[in-house]
Amino acid sequence: MECLTLINPNEISDFPVPEKSDELVNPVSLKAVIALPDKKICFNSGKDKIKIQIANIIFCKAQRKKTEIVCVNQKTLFLELPLRDVEEALKPFRFVRSHKEYLVNIDYVTSITGRKSKKLLMLENHTIPCSDYFFIEVKELLESGVLIVDASSN
Repeated sequence: MECLTLINPNEISDFPVPEKSDELVNPVSLKAVIALPDKKICFNSGKDKIKIQIANIIFCKAQRKKTEIVCVNQKTLFLELPLRDVEEALKPFRFVRSHKEYLVNIDYVTSITGRKSKKLLMLENHTIPCSDYFFIEVKELLESGVLIVDASSN
């Protein structure tokens, strides 16, 4: 598949990716990979600088004054930053609040369940709460289907 060539394991030092082209790839995950093939973001976390490939981030969760970042392949990172700072940095890349404690990559939402207590089903079987307050924005982004493509790659 041509899409798989966008992920070069030699260029991604932060996370391992499948090297075999015959491995199954979830088509949902390809949306983010195609849109932002090698775009990385750097966070200052305490004394450290942490660089993360944006397409690898599934969701972020508030942990008091820190943020847990859950990525593909069950990788988890912790930043010494509040979720609102992480949200500000990631919002241009189709990340949206679904709950006061959660920021999700909209391209990894596979479905929405529930009526009273809505939940987002995400890539790799993660289930994220979605409050009524944030639901409209989540739904609008899901329905828009617009991918952000890095214009500088042309």
